[in-house]
Amino acid sequence: MGCDIHLYVEYLQSFNGYPIWYNCDHWRLNPYFEYDESSDSETRFNVVSLYRDRNYDLFAILADVRNYGDATTPIDDPRGLPIDVSPIVKEESNHWGNDGHSHSWFTLKELKGNISEEIKRSGLISPEQAKYLDECGINPKTWCQGTSNKDYVRREWSEKYCPLNELIKRIEERKKEVFWIFDKQEHPEFDDKIRIVFWFDN
Repeated sequence: MGCDIHLYVEYLQSFNGYPIWYNCDHWRLNPYFEYDESSDSETRFNVVSLYRDRNYDLFAILADVRNYGDATTPIDDPRGLPIDVSPIVKEESNHWGNDGHSHSWFTLKELKGNISEEIKRSGLISPEQAKYLDECGINPKTWCQGTSNKDYVRREWSEKYCPLNELIKRIEERKKEVFWIFDKQEHPEFDDKIRIVFWFDN
């Protein structure tokens, strides 16, 4: 069974002198709710998620989810929802109930502080792939975590790749949108004022 991420974006803004986290996702009307407003399984709006890719390397880094062979060191254990989570994200989490798991959150600043130039891999590969890896340093392009093929062998290797890069890029774009940034500078002073809140379902 596959695993998916449910990710939301919030930004910190002062309101009457109090810092409050607001949701800054894009939303669209849910046509199924419009058709049957009495349904408990549908919400009035669906989030247009900033990130919906099924990337298990990223999931492992964010929350130790689908971390096969413990090859990846997560940034942190799942933290749960922030105590000051925005009401709409709290409502979405409640909607998922027990189907949602490994709830957590990170600021953009925290994500940028955990960029790595490579990622570790671990899996079962064919004898031919093992020979290329052992003798020539050529990484396998495919692998698995379990197989009935008794000839397959387990190996570990590293690749130059950071799963966080694409997510950070998308958050940066949202940061420019909500903080009205029009130049090409990075403006790190806002990096601790925008965060992702997320959980997973199988």
